[in-house]
Amino acid sequence: MKYLNLGVIAAAAMAVSAGCAAAQTVSQAPGIYLQANLGSGVGGNTHISLAESGVGSGRGDFNPKAGVFASVAAGKSYRNGLAAEVEGIYTRNDIDAQGLGATVTAYGVLANLMYAVGRVGPIVPYVGAGAGFGGVRYSLPGASKDDNGLMWQVRAGASVPVTPKVSLDFGYRYLGTPNFKAANDTAYVKFHTELHVLSGGVRVRF
Repeated sequence: MKYLNLGVIAAAAMAVSAGCAAAQTVSQAPGIYLQANLGSGVGGNTHISLAESGVGSGRGDFNPKAGVFASVAAGKSYRNGLAAEVEGIYTRNDIDAQGLGATVTAYGVLANLMYAVGRVGPIVPYVGAGAGFGGVRYSLPGASKDDNGLMWQVRAGASVPVTPKVSLDFGYRYLGTPNFKAANDTAYVKFHTELHVLSGGVRVRF
């Protein structure tokens, strides 16, 4: 009986050890990759604040309409689940601003850090965040103004392998575009837009 108990304990220890090793290895293929995404900024908020000497100040919030989102990224993934990438982003959305025909366009380059949480069947969920530098343009019929500055995002999604080298990506990101500021001796105005973005993409590994 003593030898039987020792055998059971040894088998259990091996099973736990194997389970821990499997848990420590995230099921994502390591290596360099390229990825392209298309989607839409399906909602969000455009915040406007302004002030004028002798008149006062005010602020308001407007809703961006569903628009165009596109991005391309190049990066490297690792067996521990981490991935580092550089991503170029473009968005364009009309703004529901009392029929003024306003549009916001943003573009930039971000450095992202991603983490593959683990495998659920064939699906690999991930989370991530990034920051970088970008430009923004607010347009009205016959006029437009540009500014640039910090651009940032937080992300979550899932990757589905199609072949050992190709996978499909379905993601959500909350994207903060650069602030737009303009001022003169008597007036000041600031615009800032944040977007909820849904996208689908294709990743190719090398």
